[in-house]
Amino acid sequence: MLVRSVLRRHGGIRRSETIAAQAAENLEYLREGGWKETRLELKRIEGRHGRSAERRVAVHLADTLAGLGPKQARNVLQFMGLTRYEIPLDSRVTSWLNEFGFPIRLSAQGLSDPAYYDLVSEGLQALCKKARVMPCVLDAAVFGSFDEDAWDEGSTFW
Repeated sequence: MLVRSVLRRHGGIRRSETIAAQAAENLEYLREGGWKETRLELKRIEGRHGRSAERRVAVHLADTLAGLGPKQARNVLQFMGLTRYEIPLDSRVTSWLNEFGFPIRLSAQGLSDPAYYDLVSEGLQALCKKARVMPCVLDAAVFGSFDEDAWDEGSTFW
């Protein structure tokens, strides 16, 4: 299989057998009609749309594509430039929120649970609404805050 051979040739990738099997499963799903359904879902968030539409599409991806959890589904949508509200939550975001003083102590490990992920996402979106900043902008700021080189004198960041 192509995916397995590419991953083996590259080396150093954990779970390469699992990833290859999931890629094969996803290809079969997409070829057998899943692509049509997925395209219809993606069209829901082209142009103007709300938070709930993004959440529905992210959940659809996580539910139908093998190997995608809540974070990876949002990574895919973010990579496609389709999200403003639903952002990939990971240890950087939970660390930042904990340091910021989020009202409950967050755990990055808990984010693999879709209900916990949604709870944290709802809290983050409420914080963003109160601050009048889009979650995707906060995500970029939090991500950038972990890039120590960007804050050095003479960096091209500024």
